[in-house]
Amino acid sequence: MNILYAIFNFIILSLVGLYSFYNAYKGLATNNMSMSMKYILIQGLAIVFMVVSVSAYGANFNGLGSLRKAKQASARLKDMWVAWVIIESVLWLINLCVGIYSVYKVQQNRREGRPTAFPLTQNPGPGRA
Repeated sequence: MNILYAIFNFIILSLVGLYSFYNAYKGLATNNMSMSMKYILIQGLAIVFMVVSVSAYGANFNGLGSLRKAKQASARLKDMWVAWVIIESVLWLINLCVGIYSVYKVQQNRREGRPTAFPLTQNPGPGRA
C-alpha cells in the first residue's frame, strides 16, 4: 500500500512542481508579477512540505524521525533502512535548500524589477546621438 501512496505522491507533487516552475519561468521571462507571486506562494507551501518530509516518521516517508525505527530493524535489514533514511533525508534537505534559494532569487528579481545583462535598446546619452 505504501508503494501506491508513493506513486500518487510522485504524480501529484510532480504536477504541482511543474506548475510552480512554469509560473516562475514565465513570470520572470515576461516580468509578470502575479505569476511570480503564484510561484512564491506554491513554493512556500512546498518548502513547508519539505520540512515536514525531512523529519516525518511513518506512512511512506523515511525522514529523520524514522531513524530510531530503522535502527531497531532486524540485523539483515538494519543497514539498508538506516542508509535509506539518511539518503532520503539528505535528498529532502538538498531539495529544501534549492527551494529556499529559488524563492529568494525570484523575490530578489521582483524587488529589483527585471535586470538584464543584454538590454534590447541602449540609450546613448546626451550628446552621443
